Amino acid sequence: MRAIEAKTFSGYDGLRQIELPKPQRAKDRVLVRVTAAGVTPLENTVLSGVHPRARAPLVLGNEGVGVIEDAGDSGLAVGSRVMFTGPYGVGENGTWQEWLLVRPEHLASPDAIGDILAASIPVAYLTAQISLADAGFKPGMTVLAPGIGGSVGNATYQLARAQGAGKVISTAGSAAKAARARELGFEDVIDLSAEGLADGVRRITLGKGVDIVIDSIGNAVTSEALSSLDHGGVLITLGYSAGRRTTIDVTDLIWKRARMAGFFPVRPVARHDRECVAGHHPVDRKRISQADRRKHLPPCRSRRSLASPDKGPAVWQSHFDDVTDMSRSGDQRTRFPRRAATIRRPIC
Repeated sequence: MRAIEAKTFSGYDGLRQIELPKPQRAKDRVLVRVTAAGVTPLENTVLSGVHPRARAPLVLGNEGVGVIEDAGDSGLAVGSRVMFTGPYGVGENGTWQEWLLVRPEHLASPDAIGDILAASIPVAYLTAQISLADAGFKPGMTVLAPGIGGSVGNATYQLARAQGAGKVISTAGSAAKAARARELGFEDVIDLSAEGLADGVRRITLGKGVDIVIDSIGNAVTSEALSSLDHGGVLITLGYSAGRRTTIDVTDLIWKRARMAGFFPVRPVARHDRECVAGHHPVDRKRISQADRRKHLPPCRSRRSLASPDKGPAVWQSHFDDVTDMSRSGDQRTRFPRRAATIRRPIC
C-alpha cells in the first residue's frame, strides 16, 4: 500500500511516498480502509522536530475517515463508515496511508456528512469545541480566538458564533488577510499590522474586554490576550505556533480574578468502557433523541470527562455530534474549511 512517510523531521522536504505492507489483523484493533485523511498544524509541529513523542521515520496524519474492512473481535460491523483520531501520526503511524489499524474506542460515526468534512473535524473543531466547554462558554459571551487563518482560531470563531456568542473577535497579520476575512463574513478581525491585539479588543468591546480567550498562537499573543480579559475571564492556551515562551503581567490574573489553563487532548478510554453511558456506542450506537442524549450524558463535558473510565466514548461522540449538527444547521455564515486529502485506490 502507498503511504507518505517522514524519513526525517526536517520540514516538508523530509516527506516521501513509499510502499508498505498492508496491515494484518491485530488484537484490539480494527482495520480501516482510509478514504480521507486530515492535514493539520500538528503535522507541521511533528515535521519541525519539536513534538516530544514523535520519532522518525513516521507516517503522518492524526485524523481520518474510512470504512471498516476487518472488525476483528470488536463486535463492530464490517462496512461501517467511521471517523477517528488518536495517537496516529505521533506515537505510531498515522492516516496518510491506504489502510490503518485503529483502536475501536477511537472510532465515531460521522453520519450525514461527507468524507472530506469528517476528516477535517477532529483536530481543529473538536479541540475548539472542547476548549470552549472547558472555558465555560455560554450564549451571549464575548470570545477572542486569535489567528483567523489558523485551523483552531478559525474553528473557534465559527463554533462560538454558531452557538450564540454575543461577539467573536479574531486577528490577522496583515491588512490583506483581515480584509479577506471580512469578505468571508468574519466581522471583528483585528489587523495586527495596524493596531495591537489589546487595543483592538478594547476598541471592539468598548473597553469591557472578553469573557473567553482560546489561544493557539502563543508568544506575545498570549500575554496581550490575557490582558484583554474582562473580570472573571478565562484564557485557554493550547498551541504555540508563534513560540512557546511569553511574559505575562500577573495582575491581569489577580486583579481581574481571571483564570488561565492549558488544554491538551488525552487518550480516549479503553474498549471495555465504550458502551457505559446510556448504551451510546461510538460507532453503531442506538439512535435516540437529542433530549434523551443530553439527559444521559455527564453534565460536565470536559477534558476530565474524556479521561474518565466511565464517560469517555459518549463525550467524544457528543462533542462530535455538536460540531456536525452545526455544520448542517442554520448559520449560513459558518464555513467549515476542507483541510483533508482523499485517498485514491491504486491502479492495478
